Amino acid sequence: MENGTKKKKSGKRPTSKKRVSNSTPKSSAYPVRMQRYVKGLSGTLVNRNKWWISKAMLTKTKLERDATAYETTLFKFLLTKGFKAEFQRIIFVDDMDRITGFYVGDIYLPKFNVIIEVDGGYHFTTEQAMKDAIRTSELRSLGYRVFRCKNEEVLDLEKLLVRLIKFLSI
Repeated sequence: MENGTKKKKSGKRPTSKKRVSNSTPKSSAYPVRMQRYVKGLSGTLVNRNKWWISKAMLTKTKLERDATAYETTLFKFLLTKGFKAEFQRIIFVDDMDRITGFYVGDIYLPKFNVIIEVDGGYHFTTEQAMKDAIRTSELRSLGYRVFRCKNEEVLDLEKLLVRLIKFLSI
């Protein structure tokens, strides 16, 4: 490079370096908060169902914001007792290549594959009881176990914990 001469380029790419792909993995195409929900789904399923995924995330956010004191109390209690738990878990229902719906469970225990539902007063109306039965049946068909408790049971957490442990050991 002395005396104004420039180094001539050979025109060939170095063969020792690996080529870097410009394409990004499918999950990184989504915001960080969405990646955890699309992680277990195939790329095709995710791409065809972005509407369902975003709707599920909005629903989860709303349910977290409007969670009852009973739900949050039970969740925090389970964490203090050493349970690994997730609050307001999204469960997608899919038909091989498309999502047909979703549920949001109050509390999810991944080690046991159990969804805990804390039922308030409106769950005891005839119409809601039928919806809950269908929901429980659907979740069971997806491989989840469902543990239901009433708001009043959360007031006695130790007794509820004994009941939950019996349920988990079955």
